[in-house]
Amino acid sequence: MTQPHDGVWRQIELGTTRSEFPPLGSFVGARSFESAHHVALAWVFDVTRTSILLIEHRSLQWSCPGGHVEPGESLVAAARRELEEETGITTAPIVTTPLTLARSLGCPRTRLAETVHWAAGFAFLVDDETPISTEPGQRACWFDVRELPSSRAPDIDIVVSQIGADEQ
Repeated sequence: MTQPHDGVWRQIELGTTRSEFPPLGSFVGARSFESAHHVALAWVFDVTRTSILLIEHRSLQWSCPGGHVEPGESLVAAARRELEEETGITTAPIVTTPLTLARSLGCPRTRLAETVHWAAGFAFLVDDETPISTEPGQRACWFDVRELPSSRAPDIDIVVSQIGADEQ
């Protein structure tokens, strides 16, 4: 997978646009939190960009590491924290511009179907020999981008196909 001339992968928008994406701190108070959350994701590729690190999530099946942004935390800091919490890997994203921006309905934490998740995903490159230390009861595995698990979050296919399109 090559990078475009500006050194950053093309941003992938899934159900939203950059102009629609709400600023951090937009959801203040219990009622606002029930209706919308910011989420940070870590799209982790090996250094050759032919494998992706996925977490077996209890409700999302195989997915990239990620979770809710804590009060006062930046999207980048949340992605780094979630990556470390879910895999034990400590590293920075290749750039601080999100690889993905997404809007989706439903929240595993609140179990409210109408809750909107506003997610920003950041690209990380990690040696696939780096030791992984998962949270109790959770699995993490490297998958070849051409042989992904059948039970996976649908955004993985979109991201992998777009990253692969950069080779064209």
